[in-house]
Amino acid sequence: MNHRAAHPGDLRGRASALAAFDRSDDRRGQAWLTSEYCPDPEPVRDRGPILLTHMRFDHDRLGLDLWVRDRGGTRSLSGLVAGDTAGTRVQVRCPDRAYDRRVALDGSFGVAELAPGPVSLVVRCRDDASVVTDWFTV
Repeated sequence: MNHRAAHPGDLRGRASALAAFDRSDDRRGQAWLTSEYCPDPEPVRDRGPILLTHMRFDHDRLGLDLWVRDRGGTRSLSGLVAGDTAGTRVQVRCPDRAYDRRVALDGSFGVAELAPGPVSLVVRCRDDASVVTDWFTV
């Protein structure tokens, strides 16, 4: 019996694990999670998106508020960047793809139809400064 055979099981977490060891963000500023609020589930009457969590990340003068909602099996992520947002872009990174979004003048951005799983954000300001969040689960 060969005990060195590859495991035939589920490998969906492999991409997440590899992404966690990606060192390409080491030269970027780190936005730290400073608060997280997970509301108690409430009865849903209108079948609209359910707020799963609200998170706040901070780095120097940049603040990032995020809201994660359940949309019936997929997730939506909306955010608000506080600070000078002119020319700012946000990249929402998942293990299998990335979504680039321009930040509106009011600091808002959003991504819908995300698969549940790990996500990290990179905020790129117009002065080429970048700030990255840790990986978190939506």
